[in-house]
Amino acid sequence: GGRGAAVILSTDPNDGGHPYVFEGCDTTSQNLLFTPARPNFLGDDLYRRALLVIEQDGRISMSLSSFQYRHQGQTHFSPPGLVYQRKTRKDKRILIEGDILIRRRDGRTVLARLHDFSPSGASFYTDEPFAVGETFLAEFAVPDCGICETVVTTARREDSPLGVPYRHLVGVKMQLTAAQRKKAE
Repeated sequence: GGRGAAVILSTDPNDGGHPYVFEGCDTTSQNLLFTPARPNFLGDDLYRRALLVIEQDGRISMSLSSFQYRHQGQTHFSPPGLVYQRKTRKDKRILIEGDILIRRRDGRTVLARLHDFSPSGASFYTDEPFAVGETFLAEFAVPDCGICETVVTTARREDSPLGVPYRHLVGVKMQLTAAQRKKAE
């Protein structure tokens, strides 16, 4: 792959991450090479252990690594061990507040809190458990767009730190009609 966008997070719990450009790998050392996307003045000690998040060629990669040194404007990190990768989302998600009405196959209706939205997926907070792969009807309001009703499929479910009544964060994939998609975009 070529260059990519990157965010590097230090072990400091208050570090929100710093933008870098991923330049690739050093052919000799296999170190990962980065240049700052904007000047930063972080001490090297903060990066002795770092979380690297790289978006490149339609994929997002995350791994732990260690700062090695800076040379000719590039920051060198050790080759990572385990790397987590997934495809990037087709559509950018936007944070959106509102309610989502869910009609489950057993006939029950559940009211949940919308978290984010894109033309290909959404996520919401709920107290109800949803199984990955479960299909149901969802109805929600998109600002300046109106009511959208579509069939969705659960893609993931995580425990939420918010507690009752939002114990689960559920991510869904949806297939909008051409007209709905145009409106949503």
